[in-house]
Amino acid sequence: MTFEELKEILTNIKAHYQNFAIYDYVVEEWYKVLKDYEYDDVMESLVDHLTSDNSNELPKAYQLVKYLTSKDLKKKCENNRYIVSCNLCDRWMSLDKFDKHYDKCLHEFGRKFKNTKRV
Repeated sequence: MTFEELKEILTNIKAHYQNFAIYDYVVEEWYKVLKDYEYDDVMESLVDHLTSDNSNELPKAYQLVKYLTSKDLKKKCENNRYIVSCNLCDRWMSLDKFDKHYDKCLHEFGRKFKNTKRV
């Protein structure tokens, strides 16, 4: 997302929430959170917020990107075809590396589990 696109999003928020103040530091902080995401995705997330049961609350930057995929991860998906997440360690990887990783992770997880004390 560009700085100009961010300003459009903040202006849109201001149009719906008159008490939302757009100061330089607000723009900088929001940019830190939103810069890795695509404008259209964030705008769609904002529209979802505006039409949700929580629409009476000001949207927060992290809420708008909570379920979005970053531009970098989208590129990885295009390059590697499929990206998956390990449910044991929450790491993301291409599908072709998953089986080897999962076996290693499962072994490591099992080892840690055996070493925990039971009460």
